[in-house]
Amino acid sequence: YLEGVLNSQGRGEATVTMDVPNPFTKNGRLDALTVDISHREAENADQGEGNGDNGRDRITDMWFEVTGLGAPRECRNGRDLRKSDDWSQVAVSCDIRDVKFPLPDPASVPTLKVILHIATNGGERGSVTVDIDQVALRGAETALTPRQQACDCDALNVDNNGLGNAASAYVWGTVVLPTADVNEDFGGSTTFGLKRGVIARRFKLESLADDPIFIPVSLPNGGTYTDRIVEFEAQISGKAKLRARVEFPDPVTSPLGTPDIKVWDTHP
Repeated sequence: YLEGVLNSQGRGEATVTMDVPNPFTKNGRLDALTVDISHREAENADQGEGNGDNGRDRITDMWFEVTGLGAPRECRNGRDLRKSDDWSQVAVSCDIRDVKFPLPDPASVPTLKVILHIATNGGERGSVTVDIDQVALRGAETALTPRQQACDCDALNVDNNGLGNAASAYVWGTVVLPTADVNEDFGGSTTFGLKRGVIARRFKLESLADDPIFIPVSLPNGGTYTDRIVEFEAQISGKAKLRARVEFPDPVTSPLGTPDIKVWDTHP
């Protein structure tokens, strides 16, 4: 239980900051976020003024802010969160647009901060009393899990070309799309990375950055795979200038094996 008094002397704003347990456990995608609160408020007039409501301080707005999920989330619903003379329990929904995915690891972010904002406007010597009995967070999330592709289309397509397009993508795990196409157009940028390799039916990289330390695709410790042949094609202005076919030996049966270039064709 918490009680506070705001003496604003006209317009004022007060905040109450609370640490609330993080309700999310799956480290997945946030689908909904709600603040539950039990509260009551009183608008007080200064007894010495002797002019009744003219000296009363009034609550003009109340809203929540939740931090710990990237940028602060605003939770505002004027129809539900408003002054109540008696105890009232309400649920206030939060704006979750542009929340980063995935959610922060709950193990490293065990609590989130919930900030109650109260704005007032009224008497020069009036005050507002705020009582809070309970605050909790709840929501809905979708766990990280493989999902079957339901269309005959690219499973992953990143395009960094075009006016105002500043796309970037980092995949820290392995992209496993054995029956799908993976197209990546880096647009000359180094803000991309596939850190543990790609398994795909077709894998296309375009517009690689001219940077000797840029590694668009990496496979720590070499990975495990059987003998396979991979075809490479380099283009300039949409025209193929180089084609190569390379055999990569099984690192288990041929641990000292090196890639064998089967075909190397250049085109003017």
